[in-house]
Amino acid sequence: FCQPGGWQLSRERKQPTFFVVVLTDIDSDRHYCSCLTFYEAEINLQGTKKEEIEGEEEVSGLIQPAEVFAPKSLVLVSRLDYPEIFRACLGLIYTVYVDSLNVSLESLIANLCACLVPAAGGSQKLFSLGAGDRQLIQTPLHDSLPVTGTSVALLFQQLVYEKYFCLPEDLYFKCGK
Repeated sequence: FCQPGGWQLSRERKQPTFFVVVLTDIDSDRHYCSCLTFYEAEINLQGTKKEEIEGEEEVSGLIQPAEVFAPKSLVLVSRLDYPEIFRACLGLIYTVYVDSLNVSLESLIANLCACLVPAAGGSQKLFSLGAGDRQLIQTPLHDSLPVTGTSVALLFQQLVYEKYFCLPEDLYFKCGK
């Protein structure tokens, strides 16, 4: 599921992609697999070529530029449905890896695994993976309501207009008209 289009080498570096796959087990429990795929240069480690210059052999220490890029995937599997948080966490791990920042990848992953998620209806929780980041978990007010970037209450307020619930003339009086 990490490479839905197949595992293929590319002649050019592609932009990282993020997607979520939902797996359902035999007990109908959902497992959310957040996947960040990026392309990394395949380097020829036999890169020291011998060149002849005017009859002498010289060893070139130059590494030849990558001709192909291979996909690599970071996957986070969870029973919790928090794709934006997982995207931010995987993006941070990717950034630390690619930019060779002075932060241990093991520490980032350990901090992610040690984070306690508040119960539904609880308050927001701020946490860090340990790379100067700040992540925020907002649980839903109820288990059956998803956390969205927009207000669900606003949706219900907009649905209360009389044209949706009070179209027949005899209901105008009951709706307060």
